[in-house]
Amino acid sequence: MGITTDVIGLTAAGIAAIAAMGSWWAAVKSNAAAHSLLAIEDARRHDEMSPKLRVDARRPSGWEGHGAALLYLTLEGPSSLGRLDQVRLRILDERWKDRSGPQLGPMATEEEVAATIWGPYRFRPGVDQTSDELGRRGRRRSTRFGGR
Repeated sequence: MGITTDVIGLTAAGIAAIAAMGSWWAAVKSNAAAHSLLAIEDARRHDEMSPKLRVDARRPSGWEGHGAALLYLTLEGPSSLGRLDQVRLRILDERWKDRSGPQLGPMATEEEVAATIWGPYRFRPGVDQTSDELGRRGRRRSTRFGGR
């Protein structure tokens, strides 16, 4: 009877160990699934809360010869965002164009070439919080949803 009890006890312990390993494996899989679901939910929430902006550049009538335009930046959504504390704009050059060579003249330095805005527009320095002397960066504070 002693050996039978030992065999039954050993068998029960083995079954319990297998059940414990199965439980552990299920917990690992459940944890991985929860992390995956959390990442998907975070990405969805980020997409929902990302500002949707419309950018328009318009030349008012009578400005045809001035070479200037007004830039309109409109927050179109999401309405749950309510407002933006700050919007920063930066004029970038096309990265695919080669800027080496004598476009500014043979005596132009690398710094002068890098500082040049290669396009028709720039922000006017000193106007509307333009934050650099070249007119590359501008910002506006306290923009409310719907342009209010």
